[in-house]
Amino acid sequence: MLTHEIEFDSEIQKDIYNALALNGTLKRDEICRLFGFDTYTYSHSQYVSKIGRHLQKPYLIERETYNKRTTVYDNLKKLLERGLVEKYTKNNGKRGRPPVFWKIKDGEA
Repeated sequence: MLTHEIEFDSEIQKDIYNALALNGTLKRDEICRLFGFDTYTYSHSQYVSKIGRHLQKPYLIERETYNKRTTVYDNLKKLLERGLVEKYTKNNGKRGRPPVFWKIKDGEA
């Protein structure tokens, strides 16, 4: 389905749809990089675990993230609810959450 035939709620939804149509399957980080969203580093302290009677010293965690990741996710979710895109996970054999991929629903592009 061509993008001019689809009614989008916002311009960013149209841009996300077009990015997926041009580039195929993408992760949210890759979509953010395509849009040129600036990154910033945030940090916080957390306690790891109790060791005996003493609490282990907090250590500083620094992560690089995108400041508009939530905006991208919210709009991807709206496109998902409308049935225009689909998401899937692919287990990479590592611990933790598997990466989430987004693509245009089969038969749409």
